[in-house]
Amino acid sequence: MSNVKNKRDVNKWEQEASDNPETKGALHKQLGILEDETIPIELLRDILATPVGGLTHGHEVTHLLKARANAALNAHNARQK
Repeated sequence: MSNVKNKRDVNKWEQEASDNPETKGALHKQLGILEDETIPIELLRDILATPVGGLTHGHEVTHLLKARANAALNAHNARQK
């Protein structure tokens, strides 16, 4: 039997992180995209495919950028299910 009570408990940290006012919109700011615009999924995939220190779409890829892009892509995929 699984120790996880339900899926909501597993994703609780994601909900708390996305509600944090200090980090809300951080990926948009880092990419220079207005918050009311959608970040293209292809850009997120390109960021994840690029090694740290490389350039993609004019942005230097850092560990933090990759983490934010990964979280955004995971959130997008979760909404699709």
